[in-house]
Amino acid sequence: MSADSSNKRRLMSGPAAEWSSALSPDGARVAFVSDGEGSADIFVMNSDGSGSAVNLTGYGPDSAQYAPAWSPDGSRIAFVSDEGGLPNIWVMRVDGSERYSLTGEPDKRHNNPAWSPDRSRIVYEFDYSTRDQDIEYINADGTGKRTVVNLSASETNPSWSADGSSIAFERDGDIFIVGLTGGEPFNLTNSGTALDRDAAWAP
Repeated sequence: MSADSSNKRRLMSGPAAEWSSALSPDGARVAFVSDGEGSADIFVMNSDGSGSAVNLTGYGPDSAQYAPAWSPDGSRIAFVSDEGGLPNIWVMRVDGSERYSLTGEPDKRHNNPAWSPDRSRIVYEFDYSTRDQDIEYINADGTGKRTVVNLSASETNPSWSADGSSIAFERDGDIFIVGLTGGEPFNLTNSGTALDRDAAWAP
């Protein structure tokens, strides 16, 4: 739909569930997760509803793929897959080709990838199954991993600032901001009993 809530359009219908939609940078396509083919897979379709949805993953019933995130130039999609074990961050082209595991760590669970504005790095949350989530980023070629936040509470849903200098995330119902070199996060909302989620930066 439009920013003023007009022009609403249903893109999918039927018994399958669809979730985690992500609009491409040019607004022409939308990536989403659907269980319509027996497992959670990532599909892409035109945002105007024309054409058919295409399954980009479809690796079989023994794995789930979710949390799609478009690169800023619209050429690649980062996502989570538990193919072969615990969830890791993967990257593929928008036609599903040239996929590779970015993190490839069998002892850690990864979730919610987000690209840096210059598409050189990807930030995500991780945990060791028995402890709270923390936040790391890694170069898009799999090098240069760095832990940004590693505290006693859970830090989730990271997102990059428009200038690439900071990362916003959720912790204990508030939105925090931290620089790429780490340090003490700044509590942006500090709203007490209220629940603040899903931070989004202005362009």
